[in-house]
Amino acid sequence: MADELNIQIEKRFPKGEVITVGLELNTRQRPAVTVLFGPSGSGKTTILRCLAGLEQPESGFISFGNESWFDAARGIFLSPQQRRIGYLFQDYALFPHLTVRQNLEYGLARQPRSRRQKRITEMVALFQLSGLESRYPRQLSGGQLQRVALARTVAPEPRLLLLDEPLSALDDPTRSRLRSELRQLLTRVGIPALLVTHDRTEAIALGDWLAVVVQGRIQQVGSVQEVFGRPANHLVASSVGIETVLPGRILAASNGLVTVQLNAATLLAADPGDVEGPEVYVCIRAEEVMLSRTAAGRESARNHLAGTVASVTPEGPLVRVVLECGIPLVALITKPACDELNIQAGDTLTAVVKAISLHLIPRI
Repeated sequence: MADELNIQIEKRFPKGEVITVGLELNTRQRPAVTVLFGPSGSGKTTILRCLAGLEQPESGFISFGNESWFDAARGIFLSPQQRRIGYLFQDYALFPHLTVRQNLEYGLARQPRSRRQKRITEMVALFQLSGLESRYPRQLSGGQLQRVALARTVAPEPRLLLLDEPLSALDDPTRSRLRSELRQLLTRVGIPALLVTHDRTEAIALGDWLAVVVQGRIQQVGSVQEVFGRPANHLVASSVGIETVLPGRILAASNGLVTVQLNAATLLAADPGDVEGPEVYVCIRAEEVMLSRTAAGRESARNHLAGTVASVTPEGPLVRVVLECGIPLVALITKPACDELNIQAGDTLTAVVKAISLHLIPRI
């Protein structure tokens, strides 16, 4: 198809690490931002650099529509310029000795002067850079630097945008403020984009599609909601920040519910209908765990687990509570809720988890 990006490659490193990628994307399909997400060292940036033509895989192929960018068997390896890709580096890589206008002009040097000036005018308007044209990078704020760097990347009209941890060089308050701005800019330019991040909040805020990379392989591809809500395996579950991922065994199934044994605890989970079992992983998000001082009776679709508080850790407006209740269970509650319950290490509490909040993954 004319709009399909197809990556099927293997990249080897001297120390024995191998990155194996199989990924197909319809780059014209909306929404247009695909996030390569996973822990540091999983191979995300290497995938991006192979796609850009900055590194060459040992085997496989990369194609964009009916154009072959790389094919090991046929000896094809197009340069980054031939691929017409825009690459935004972590530190933005603006030339410090050039003004904003000169930075924008850099990628347009081969175009006629009239076209070059017209394109710069378009970029200044699109990225709201009016009045900044004569400034140098050191005279710009973090948000202005981001807009200039993206404008310079977009100016040559690339077919694909690649962004490598675009917010990682910023401090936390600035990063939080610029997430929504970057998302708006990516939507506005209308160019399909692949963005690398290991930050869960950034992945949710910036991406429409998610490709989770763990241990050098793409483990799952889907919408952000699908991947975070229904991880395909325990590696994905751990990567997307599900706090409790434990091995269990399905004992029985009835009336849309399954009974699962986890160490000394027995829980009820909603029957997903597509997990054969009996060996499974049970995934529980910390925000789905409610805490109570009362030992409420068991309801048909809720699990009540009495346990001892192992630790209480403030995390900004939230508090992370680890409860030992036959299994280690993590709860994430608001600070006012924690204060109201007066939770201290060593306390006895009851954790309440709805059956529909338990996600089961086959344990292969």
